[in-house]
Amino acid sequence: MSRKRVYAIENNYEEVGYFIETVLTLEGYEVKAFDDSRAGAAALRASPPDLLVLDLVMPGVTGWEILAMVRSDPAFTGMAVIVLTAAADSEVEERACAQGAGAVLVKPISARQLVRAVEQEVGKP
Repeated sequence: MSRKRVYAIENNYEEVGYFIETVLTLEGYEVKAFDDSRAGAAALRASPPDLLVLDLVMPGVTGWEILAMVRSDPAFTGMAVIVLTAAADSEVEERACAQGAGAVLVKPISARQLVRAVEQEVGKP
């Protein structure tokens, strides 16, 4: 049985992307982090993962645009999405969930929060 694949698109790799990659790899997931939203979107199109962890505010292609892309394309049916935001705002959470995010995590996040959300979306590795 293959490991569950997770992509993280987060422009702050040094602080957040590396954290996500490290925590989830140690938990047994196959993880690839992208600090460039265009590269992450291209990787999604080439080989959709089981789960996308997506920062909403990024230069270039925003997380909102990537979320809209994956939820409007049948190629991504079944792919879970967790969004990350620095805005502790109920409107952001409502909008993200309405657009198809399964969970919204407000940064900074803990390893426990991240693992719990990932397990709820795609199960244990």
